[in-house]
Amino acid sequence: MKKLGFLVEGMKCGACKGKIEKSLLAQENISKVDIDLNEKSVVLECSEETSTVEIKNSIEELGFTIPKSLRV
Repeated sequence: MKKLGFLVEGMKCGACKGKIEKSLLAQENISKVDIDLNEKSVVLECSEETSTVEIKNSIEELGFTIPKSLRV
């Protein structure tokens, strides 16, 4: 397992958090998602073969913007 982290712009409320969490956890290669609305961050645990681009695309398809990845 590895951890990936992202700064996510546009997350403002619990509904936003739930939308992202539900979408990511529906992917079988992701086992855990931690979202911090105050920090506007998403940190997840996923399988080694999971690509950063794949995760970014999943979040951006929901209408959010990812300006950068985070070191976790």
